[in-house]
Amino acid sequence: MLLHVERPPLEHVNDAFDRLFLREYPRCVAIARRLLFDPHLAEDVAQDAFLEFTRRHDADAPFASVWLHRAALHSAMNVLRQNRRRMQRERKNAALEAPLLAAAATFDPLHTALRSEEQRLVRSALRRMSGRHRAVLALRYAGLSYAETAIALGIKTNHVGTLLARAEAALTKEISRVPSR
Repeated sequence: MLLHVERPPLEHVNDAFDRLFLREYPRCVAIARRLLFDPHLAEDVAQDAFLEFTRRHDADAPFASVWLHRAALHSAMNVLRQNRRRMQRERKNAALEAPLLAAAATFDPLHTALRSEEQRLVRSALRRMSGRHRAVLALRYAGLSYAETAIALGIKTNHVGTLLARAEAALTKEISRVPSR
């Protein structure tokens, strides 16, 4: 369970790094979480991005936000690649069949089961999509503007809407596909 900590208003924070951290850490976590589907890994990715940033740059750097968003995106994608390679090695070395266990229902078991199934379908659909489509969806739904999304992806701002529309259409198509069992 992730702990929610009250943050002081940014105008009361004196240190440049603290202001940067309070402003950008939630977005970096959101970007990574939308790609990794794991809040703990997402926090690790965000922390690594901040650590690497502080080793290389000053907290007052004008490109700090963009750098951190892009670093979180690339680090999350690296984690996905590492996980995929690890899974391939494990499958090659041993025929593992690891079914996913549903979380224990706390309030309404039916609602929890339905929600869990919806999340599984969306995550499964996202895994079948291209990395570029997953990335634009993750950045946009993390709350980044079109301009920030464009910078993080290295594309023109006016291309974000088109790419986002295509990614959403691809997601809808993937969700409606019936997976063969």
